[in-house]
Amino acid sequence: MLGLTGAFGPFVSAAHAATAETTAELDRLTEQVAQAQTTHSDAIVRATELNDQIAQQADEILHIEQGVMPVYRERAAEAASRL
Repeated sequence: MLGLTGAFGPFVSAAHAATAETTAELDRLTEQVAQAQTTHSDAIVRATELNDQIAQQADEILHIEQGVMPVYRERAAEAASRL
């Protein structure tokens, strides 16, 4: 039995080292995931801000097309008819 214990000794050390390496790798990957989540959250916030700006600008364009431009067209037509 002593021979078997001695034979497994190096494997136990290697398994322990692999566990330490695995733990370090897991910690590194966990940090990367946290950073990716932060980046993703920031991107969602920025996309929402940009979509809000786009909607606001679309409203402004619609106001200009429907409210302002007809007035200028009418004035231009009146000015042209007086020429």
